[in-house]
Order: sequence, then structure tokens, then C-alpha cells
Amino acid sequence: MAFSRYALLFRKNETDLFAIRVKILIQEVGNVASWHRMEVVPYVPRVTDQDLDGKITASTFALAPPNCVFDSLVNTTDEIWLVVTFTNATSSFKNPANPQEIPPYENLYSTHAYMTMKSTISQYPCNKDRSGHVLRVGNESTCKNGNSLTRCNGPLPSPGPYRVKFLVMDSNGSKAETRWSSPITLNKAQAWQALDTWPGRRSGDMVVITVILSILCGVVTLGFLCTVCYECFKLWRNGPPENVEQQRQDHFQSGHYDTHHIPPTPPMPPPPPVDMPGDVIAPRMNVPEWDQLSPATPGTLASYTPHITNRDLEGKITASTFVLEQPRCNFTDVGEEDRIWLLVARSSVANGFKLPDDPKNLPYQSFSTNFAYMTLNTAAVSYPCATSPDEITVLRVGTETSCTNDTSRADCNGPLPDSGPYSVQFVVRRPDGSMFGSGWSEDITLIQARDYTTIKTSPAQRSKGMIAITSILSILFAILLATFIAILIYK
Repeated sequence: MAFSRYALLFRKNETDLFAIRVKILIQEVGNVASWHRMEVVPYVPRVTDQDLDGKITASTFALAPPNCVFDSLVNTTDEIWLVVTFTNATSSFKNPANPQEIPPYENLYSTHAYMTMKSTISQYPCNKDRSGHVLRVGNESTCKNGNSLTRCNGPLPSPGPYRVKFLVMDSNGSKAETRWSSPITLNKAQAWQALDTWPGRRSGDMVVITVILSILCGVVTLGFLCTVCYECFKLWRNGPPENVEQQRQDHFQSGHYDTHHIPPTPPMPPPPPVDMPGDVIAPRMNVPEWDQLSPATPGTLASYTPHITNRDLEGKITASTFVLEQPRCNFTDVGEEDRIWLLVARSSVANGFKLPDDPKNLPYQSFSTNFAYMTLNTAAVSYPCATSPDEITVLRVGTETSCTNDTSRADCNGPLPDSGPYSVQFVVRRPDGSMFGSGWSEDITLIQARDYTTIKTSPAQRSKGMIAITSILSILFAILLATFIAILIYK
């Protein structure tokens, strides 16, 4: 009876032991199946092969994207992560079983690894040309102190070396992975104390470039100092000019100079007393006493011919103006109330031109249709006999630009529209409406702008001085340009 009891107890213990062994075996088989579900993709991440500056820096490196690597293994909902570890921590890294186990960037020094660059299969397509695309590890500096940002792609803190791999995760955990990359070592900044600044350590090219630049700089500086010294010497030798404004006014002998270049009307002298003894005074134009000192011989307007001034002036004839000599001392046949006008006409209509009843019927604004206009309305007293050869006695025709479209200014002295030629005459209009004039001037042709295609650019047409200056400047520019290119190539 006791033997049967022990036999039953032994059989029961043996059954429990078998059940335990079966459970362990099932668990091991499950682990093996789970291990076989982790796909290992035969792809090794690498630094990009593209010729880019800064592929590896002191805190980042650029990877080639894994295009066409996961197409047959990954669904559109799966996540693709980049695992970054120190090289000596690669063997101890365990793939996370769920998103909560993903190591963040902030724990790099404690876990020696982190996961970043969360993406999907759509970001690594196989059917698009993305030859210029790279993955730069360590590119985000704004999230390196944010503990909640597990996806932070922060800068790497040391030269490493590091190793990386791509890990695919789905809702059940890790699904597939690539192989680990080769060790990647970042650049390390050299301490400034370790830089060798002794010139003897420089290459011969660098010494030559430095010497050339120093010589050129010295030449330019010396030339500048010589120019300054020469100008100072000239000022010291000649002395400062005395009363420049007074010298300028003495030269022109005139304090007033209006748009028409007509001096203001001088004061009229009082008439002689009627009881003055002597011969009967013939009627004459009231001329100031200082005009009687003029050596010029008075003449009549009818015998006068307008002409371009003989003075040595710049711009006597421009593209829209010309300068006439004033008809001084030529109005003995003109009364005090008579008005003197200047008639400007195209030379083609000057001969036989019929004067209008009123000068205002030939305004400047209608010059394009009438081919003539009348301007510079003034009196005879504005053209007195000159007392000094230094006086400004000229009239510039075409100086007013503000009245070209103002129809209320019929006597506008506006700019001439083209090169002409033009002819002018002075016309006197009496109070009763009668008019008579001087003779017509010779044809006046203005300067015409030259077509740039007709300008000769051959060096033979230039002066020797211009050729020498251009050659020297070209040589200096070529030296500077060659030096700059040499510096770029050396770097």
C-alpha cells in the first residue's frame, strides 16, 4: 500500500517535470521565431561619395540616403530610424521593443547611443533622381537641450568615432535593420597655440605671393604719399588765393547775369534844360553818360547782322543752345518805347519770311509747325554800348526748359529741338504795330550726338599718353587678378 502511494507520487512529479520542460521548449522556439522575424538588410550605411565641402565637420557628417533599400520589407506605416552609437558601444546596443524604449539624444552620454531622423519609406524613394540629397547627422542645434524631443538630430559632442545603422519599427517593435557602418571620426579643431607661424615653415609659393602683395601695397602707398606731398608743396609755394570771389567778379565785371544774359536796364539821366544856350539839340536815344565813353561807333539795326560770339567760351554751341553776341550800340534808329525781339527760324524758311502782325503769333510752343518763333522781348536800353572788353555781352538762345509747354509764355527761350541749321535776326516792333529787322545771320548748326557705332576704337586713334596709362593699369590689374587666383588655388 505504501509502495503504491510512492509510485503514484513519483509518476505525478515526473509528469510535472515533463510539463515544465515542454513549456521551456515552447518559449525557446518562440524566441527563435522572434529572432528570425528581425530582417537584416545587406546594406552598410556610409558617408556620401559626393564631392561636397563639409562632408565631415567637427560636429556633423553627411550620409548617403538608403534609397531602394527597404522597398520589399517596409510598409508605408512603418517608421525608419537612424541609430547613432559610439563605436565601442555597438555590441551592447539592444533594439527597442516599443517606442518607449527609444534612446533620446539627451541620454547619449549615459546610453552611449541615440535614435534620430524618424522617417518613412516615402522619403527614400527608388524611382526619383535624388542624386544631390544627403542625410546630415548632427544638423539640429535648437533641440539639443529639449528633453521631450526624442527625435532631436543634435550636434555630436566629440570626434567619436561613431557607427550608425538604419532600424525599421512597426507597432510590434523592431522589424528590420541594416548592418553597422564603418567607424566615422569627426574633424578635431586644432588649438591656436599649436599653429606654427614661423615664416620658414611656409611653402615657397606662399612666400612669393606674400612678397608680391607686400611690394604692390608699398608701391600704392608710396604713390599716395608722393601725391599728397606734391599737392601740399604746390599750395605752400603759391600761397592761398586771396579773395577768390572778388577776383571772379573783377574778371567778369558784372554782378548780374540772368537767363538771357541781358544786363538790367541802367538808370536814365535827366533831360537837358530847354533854355540851354547853343545849337538845337537833335533828337537822340537817351543813353547813359557812361556809354559815351565807349570806343564803339553807334550804328543802326538795319545794318546789323547777328553772329555767334567771338569770345573764347566753353559751350558756345551745344546740342540745343548757341551763344550770340549782343547787338550793343546798334539801336540809334530805335525809340524808347520800341520793343526788340529775336526771331529764330530754320534756315530753309528764313529768306522771304513774312513777319507776323504780333510777335505773340509766333510762340515757341508752335515751332514744330511754324518753323520759327520770337523770343527775348526787351528794350533798347538793355543793349547799351559796352565800356569794357571784359563785360559779358552775350545772349544764349535755348536756355529755358521750364516754359516749353507753357502756352502763356509765348516768348519762351526754350531749347532747340535738333541740330538745325537755324538763322536769327533782331526785330523791332513800334507802338503803332509796324516792324522792321536786322539782317539774317549765317546758318547756325548745333552739335549732333554721334552714333556710338561710328566711334573708332582702334588703339591707333588714341594718344600715346592714353595708351601708356591704359597699358600700365591693365598690367597692374592683371597682376592683382593673378595673385588673387593664386591665393584661391593655394587654399
